[in-house]
Amino acid sequence: MSEITKQELEQAVADGSKKAVTDVLQKLGIDAENFRESQADFAHLRKQRLAAEQIGKFTMRALITIFCTGIASVIVLGIKDVLKN
Repeated sequence: MSEITKQELEQAVADGSKKAVTDVLQKLGIDAENFRESQADFAHLRKQRLAAEQIGKFTMRALITIFCTGIASVIVLGIKDVLKN
């Protein structure tokens, strides 16, 4: 068996790790050869997630506003009814 030099060992490790990472990315459905497009896809997904979170916040604010307005209306109508009688 022949001796393996340090450079050959490093090259073998680098090749093996690159292949392993590429295989894992392909199994996850990510194109390892075209990483710029994958980055753009992830950026788009992030924008969509942030937009969905923002919509959730606005919806919650709207519901709270409607609830508070309803309570205020009931209180005002109750006061008017008490003062009328």
